[in-house]
Amino acid sequence: MMAKSAALRRGDTDVALPGVESGLHPTSVIATELDANSHRTIALAAVWDMLLAGRQRIALAFSSEDRHFLVLRAGQPDAPCLRESKRRLLVFERSLLCAAQKTVALECGTSASAVSMLVKQALEQLGLSCRPSKVPVIVSALAHAAHGLTTLTHGRWCDASGVLDSSSVLSIPRPDGALCSVLSPAEHGAVRLLLDGNTREAVARARGAAARTVANQLRSAFRKLGVSGRTELIQKLLRWPCDLDARSRARKLPVEHDTP
Repeated sequence: MMAKSAALRRGDTDVALPGVESGLHPTSVIATELDANSHRTIALAAVWDMLLAGRQRIALAFSSEDRHFLVLRAGQPDAPCLRESKRRLLVFERSLLCAAQKTVALECGTSASAVSMLVKQALEQLGLSCRPSKVPVIVSALAHAAHGLTTLTHGRWCDASGVLDSSSVLSIPRPDGALCSVLSPAEHGAVRLLLDGNTREAVARARGAAARTVANQLRSAFRKLGVSGRTELIQKLLRWPCDLDARSRARKLPVEHDTP
């Protein structure tokens, strides 16, 4: 079943909170059904290579209760690919693999504002119009797999060319399942919505809570997990061993218990 709170990003248009504000996107419904019936897998590093080479372009990114998805379409043969701009690619990949923007700026010999601009340009080349701080989890997973930084190395893959005006659907399991052993239900719910690319204001609306309440929940969750925010949390989730059960994963985290 599709999550009502998933955030969608297609082409140059952001579609936020389907089911809450704008209804489920029809492409995501079809893509989810195709994915559920697929038995094929593909190396995430290979998908990353196709995106960087411009052979594939992201048409839609969305999340369900248990998976993250990309709907891909064939790239334009004459369009410039991300791999042609070595500086932009370097900054983009370092931003996906290193949480601190200032660190990326120092490593690449540029300013933080330039890092943000280059990442935004790279996302647009891939087909995404989201802000650099809202990169889909699955896109970060592709980069981590390409650099050997995660045990999440393969995803589910299906041909969608006969059904959608796209070539393929890729999905991976959500890496945040273990968080339910560490966070309170309210914290976990808020974090999942944030991971799906929603703003804090949208998270508050989706949960029917005050913005201050959600801010406190996220602050508490990040403290328990030992991360500074969404980007660092994604990196931490992807770098945990993906074949361990939730209890084993939770033991790797500094657990704090809420006071009654």
